[in-house]
Amino acid sequence: MNFMAIFDKSVWQYLLEPKSTRTDRSRLAVVWCRWKAHPCGVWYVNTSGYEPNMHCKNCEDDLG
Repeated sequence: MNFMAIFDKSVWQYLLEPKSTRTDRSRLAVVWCRWKAHPCGVWYVNTSGYEPNMHCKNCEDDLG
């Protein structure tokens, strides 16, 4: 994340908005994963990997 982005209001709104899915992950884990821009990416439903689930592997936040 860009250093100057920490002063932008919209960045803080995104980081602190409620979790988009019901998950057992803590709120802090979701904020930390959002700060790192969801580094692990999305889940893939089938074995060939052509149908994305669009939920983050780490925090289960909806990315779609």
